[in-house]
Amino acid sequence: MSELGYLAAAYLAIILIISWYTWSLRTRMTEVDERLAAAEATLAEATVAEATLAEATVAEATLAEATVAEATVAEGGSDESE
Repeated sequence: MSELGYLAAAYLAIILIISWYTWSLRTRMTEVDERLAAAEATLAEATVAEATLAEATVAEATLAEATVAEATVAEGGSDESE
């Protein structure tokens, strides 16, 4: 009977070690998932900021072109580009 007891203790030890390792791995994966979500959110914010900046730049360029065209027309020139 003692051999069966040792075998049961060995199996229990193996099960506990595997359970601990699995729990530890799950905890690390949860932390990595949280960090990845934070990095993706930061990247998304940066992308939105870059898109907004690009739209503002295009709007400024369009406004500058319109101002030049108005000035040309006011001076008696043609508003069509040659």
